[in-house]
Amino acid sequence: MLPFFPAAYDDESLYSLMARYHRLSGNPDDRQSLGDLVATHTHVITSHLPSSISMLASSLPPGTKTAEQLIVEHTLFPYFASFLSLQGKAAVMAAMLGDNSGGLKMRIGLVASRIGCHNTYRYCGACLHEESEREQAYWHRAHQLPGVWLCPRHALPLWEVDPSFVALKRHRLLLPDSDAVQHNSKLIVIAATQVRDLVALARLNADALRFANLDDAPTPWNRTYRNLSQKIDLIRSNGRIDVQELERYLASRAALLPHAGEFRFLHHGDVLQWVLRLMRKPRPRATHPFKHMLLLYWLGGCWKDLVTHDFHRSVADTADLPLQAPHDKADRLDTATLRSLIVDNGYTLSRCASELGLSTTTVRVEAARLELPVKAKPKKLTRALVDKIEESLRAGDPVASVAVKHNVSIASAYRILRMRAEMASARSSDAKEREKSLRRARFLNDSETTATRKCADYSWLRRNDRKWLDAHLATKRDRHGSVTERVNWANRDEVYALAVQACAERLRLLDGKPIWVSRAAIGRLLKSAKVFERYAESLPKTHDALAKHAESFEQWQQRRLQWAKRALALEHVPLVRWRILRQAGIRQLAKAVQLEDEH
Repeated sequence: MLPFFPAAYDDESLYSLMARYHRLSGNPDDRQSLGDLVATHTHVITSHLPSSISMLASSLPPGTKTAEQLIVEHTLFPYFASFLSLQGKAAVMAAMLGDNSGGLKMRIGLVASRIGCHNTYRYCGACLHEESEREQAYWHRAHQLPGVWLCPRHALPLWEVDPSFVALKRHRLLLPDSDAVQHNSKLIVIAATQVRDLVALARLNADALRFANLDDAPTPWNRTYRNLSQKIDLIRSNGRIDVQELERYLASRAALLPHAGEFRFLHHGDVLQWVLRLMRKPRPRATHPFKHMLLLYWLGGCWKDLVTHDFHRSVADTADLPLQAPHDKADRLDTATLRSLIVDNGYTLSRCASELGLSTTTVRVEAARLELPVKAKPKKLTRALVDKIEESLRAGDPVASVAVKHNVSIASAYRILRMRAEMASARSSDAKEREKSLRRARFLNDSETTATRKCADYSWLRRNDRKWLDAHLATKRDRHGSVTERVNWANRDEVYALAVQACAERLRLLDGKPIWVSRAAIGRLLKSAKVFERYAESLPKTHDALAKHAESFEQWQQRRLQWAKRALALEHVPLVRWRILRQAGIRQLAKAVQLEDEH
């Protein structure tokens, strides 16, 4: 157990706490401090979602924070947790408590987001100056958030540590005022026209971190986005998204942001896709929180619009530039007008939605709550029409043609097709057979004037119609008589067999630590591994030589152990088990290999 652990500052990261412990402890080496903290000197404490926190908490003095408190108060876990299900939050928490956080970045959408998940370290020059004069400079969590290029408090550009330096010194425990960090940091360059947007995004990110939704399931954010979109005329009167207008609006807003770092993904043309995914019905798919922050800011919202609980103060309260004011009152449905439209005028729900400027779903829910008589939507797809559509689909007509022929939407045609599993399966099988027939005919035509392997459809037929292709090629060989082999495989087999033997002997005679004389090593050295694998039937002697001269994993370990014993004996070092294994470079012995201490 540690004799002490520093008290945490406001918004201090876990890495910063560990770095301050290292400085205060007086340990000459960072590895010694890492061993004290997490019981291993090779562990990497990342700036966003570190692991082994349970081990760290167990080594802290009594009365300090628990592992869960360290995660919530000193990592970026709250930033991601607001958009995770309860099961997802528990899984991420468990991964951070454990020794291995493998798969964690994929679970929370870091890998697929194209935003990046690098181990970034940023600091504010003004914060560093103030903290150095008062007590001690430290790493702020809010500065490490994606898209935060300016300090949320001072609205000044941050300094970023060179990523290559971070990767090289990943086992070091450094603070922002250390010489190594100062010499390997550069100020983030920001255009004057981008400052306002980046300050607002930085403060929105800071609010998302500080006032996260940790206890409840994520709120249905698509409703918030649609309500905000309606205020800036991106929702039509029928409640549908005006996709063209939305695309133009997003392009104009994205053009104002930087083209580098975390913002690079905005300029690849797929912004509309992920925005529509967030605005429509939520799917069980991980989305990076920074995308939520961007869309929320572009639509004129604030963090309070997304969370269900209230908070009393914001990072923006202490800043010079205020965040955009939240919408305190949502537009409410006029129930009296709705009742009049349905009862007195006999309007349908869609017409009521058009009159009130709301979505049909909203009107339907309110009408059901008021127990109003609602006219059923007239069915266009009658039983007779469905039968005709099914008949056309069974005949193999393309879905688009069926939709045009019967004056229905393509979605309706596909819906009918999915309702008949046997018909969908039969259509799929017929489509595959038609594809095979088309490619066979095209291949037969091309093979008359082109070499077989150079035909456009040869590779597809080899993968998907191998039986027919082999039969056709065999027939072609019979028709033309015996084919003269271009390669003398018997002679080549002899040459390869001798080369394998010579190669194996040369690998065994190499100086230094013995390498594994495996089939792969021999194939790589002869630059013929693919030939051995592809033409195995034509090279029987070669494969016999490989089986004879290549060594097993156990034989290789035995050879390394013998070499290690000889090397240690020459240095007059006691032959104990751990020394032999370290000299041999073996972490774990195979079950069939035995090693005892020799004195």
